[in-house]
Amino acid sequence: ARGYDLLERACRAEQWQACANAAIMARDGLAHDADWASARDYFEMACDGGIASACNDLGIMWMQLADRSGDERWRDPALLVFIASCDGGDGAGCSNAARQLREGRGVPTDPVRAYDLALRGCDAKSARACLLASEMRRTGDGVESDQESARELRQKACDLGRPAACDLVDSTAD
Repeated sequence: ARGYDLLERACRAEQWQACANAAIMARDGLAHDADWASARDYFEMACDGGIASACNDLGIMWMQLADRSGDERWRDPALLVFIASCDGGDGAGCSNAARQLREGRGVPTDPVRAYDLALRGCDAKSARACLLASEMRRTGDGVESDQESARELRQKACDLGRPAACDLVDSTAD
């Protein structure tokens, strides 16, 4: 609990990574009982302070809240923080924003924007984003279909350590 207290103090002193770490501890119950409200508050502070991964974690919390409550209103703020995460260079945030826009989870579908975000995530070294971009490239979803480009994206996902992508590199199906 002492480590958590130190993180809280550092967070109040605008040490934004400390806010992100405190949020993880609160969310996962690593200092006290799990406390989603505190985790959300700390993730928001860290995200506002420019910690891109905290924006992604906050978006995941908003999506989980929507799933649990059935209240779709939480999906729009999730997309906004996923995009903020992506803009901050976090590939996972790009991947999550792309998937949400492609599937239309609480927001209008936008395959063109989804493909752009997936590519940005792939460039930021997210294997999941590379696989999503590959699938979209292969099927022509939001972008012109191009099998060779799709294969190259699968190869990049493989190179980034996604074993399932390695099995798909020379496949025409994702």
